[in-house]
Amino acid sequence: MKKPKVERLLERDHGSKFPEESLPIVKDEFSIETTKCFSAFRETLKLQFQELEQPLQEFLNLAILGVCQGFEERNLDPGLPEHREVFSHVIKDVKGLIQKIPVPSNGKELQSLKKQVFDFGTQWVYYLDWKLYMSKELY
Repeated sequence: MKKPKVERLLERDHGSKFPEESLPIVKDEFSIETTKCFSAFRETLKLQFQELEQPLQEFLNLAILGVCQGFEERNLDPGLPEHREVFSHVIKDVKGLIQKIPVPSNGKELQSLKKQVFDFGTQWVYYLDWKLYMSKELY
């Protein structure tokens, strides 16, 4: 399994493969575990996030929510020290990307980018699961 690359988010039609109805991300769709993970992490970095511009805050929140969703899907504990590294990787990558590109003003493109950022967070957890556990079980 390859490590997720933030550069893939720059590929314009990468997110267009998702059905249009799945693009909006609604907070009510997430489990209690995902919501708890997200709330705990946001509380930890509240001051650092407040200093950032609103669009960047929103993208970082989506990425972190994706990470929390990934932890639940892979049945991993986000509190373990070896798992917490994912948060810093995702934050660094998304910050770097969003500061480099113009945020789309078109609603459909913006929703597509948001979905891709969310999925990027989830992909990092899948990669972590592979790196720490699954690859060792297979070999």
